[in-house]
Amino acid sequence: MICNLFPEPTYLFFTSDIPDLLYYSHIPATIVALLIGFFVFLNAPKLLLNRLLFIISICFSLWTLSNLFLWTNTHSDSLLFVWTFYEVLFSFISIFSIYFIYVFLDKNDISIFIKSIFFVLLTPVLIFAPTYLNLGGFDITNCDAFLFEGPIYKLYYVSLGVLSMLWILILLILRYRDAVHEFKIQIILMGAGIEFFLFSFFTLVFLASYLTNIGVLQDSSLEFYGLFGMVFFMGVLAYLIVKFKAFNVKLLGAQVLVVALVILVGSQYFFISNVTGFALTGVTLALAIGFGYFLIKSIKKEAQQLEEIQELAVSLEKA
Repeated sequence: MICNLFPEPTYLFFTSDIPDLLYYSHIPATIVALLIGFFVFLNAPKLLLNRLLFIISICFSLWTLSNLFLWTNTHSDSLLFVWTFYEVLFSFISIFSIYFIYVFLDKNDISIFIKSIFFVLLTPVLIFAPTYLNLGGFDITNCDAFLFEGPIYKLYYVSLGVLSMLWILILLILRYRDAVHEFKIQIILMGAGIEFFLFSFFTLVFLASYLTNIGVLQDSSLEFYGLFGMVFFMGVLAYLIVKFKAFNVKLLGAQVLVVALVILVGSQYFFISNVTGFALTGVTLALAIGFGYFLIKSIKKEAQQLEEIQELAVSLEKA
């Protein structure tokens, strides 16, 4: 069946009958996540930490594209099929975020016991995703399935999001106590980045769905704002790459990354057609340029200091 009250999208995702923030929140966050995920993975594909970040970026990007599809398409069978994977990706982001923080803090893989716990936590989500416990029907009038989401299934995957935030917070506190000063700074930055991402993403997505279900909101557009947490998280990762050489990324590669992010933000002007979008993109572009300027300046200063140290070492060796 087709939702006749809504227009058919062009090129799968593009239609005029949607909130202004849809493309601005989804497309940049998706591209930034994929850009940094691929960049880090390609620089050191054998490192487990880099692989985990790549998996998180892929899961997040699939979630945003699924959400974009649900907002813009009108075929009920396709919408139900995509909606089935919606909560699975949500749960994968939760568990792999915990795994990622473990490896970042301990510089080593986790034990078989913890992996078993992760597997047990994900099993109900995977088993019951294609059943009525997840989705029991479809509202052809409003072109969504909010009213047919299984409450137990929904409560479970939302609980995984809450669990991930608490688990990560406890890990950060425990490892912070025994860490050296430089690594403590990295723990604070990484903790702030990933916790802000998870909190904004999980909380606003849940609230948008819940408030739409009970009729407080007409649609779930509140969830758009939760996606900006990923952009903040990726900005923190870019800073860790530049300042602390995290993920084994070279300095030249970090400079290329900063320039690519600025170009990416500026490229939004090619598909934004309203005044609000232009203003928001202008503010984001200005912040990206300022952020990138200070990062590149820091890189050059550090490179000069390294060159001076090497010259002094050569002079000392000759002496």
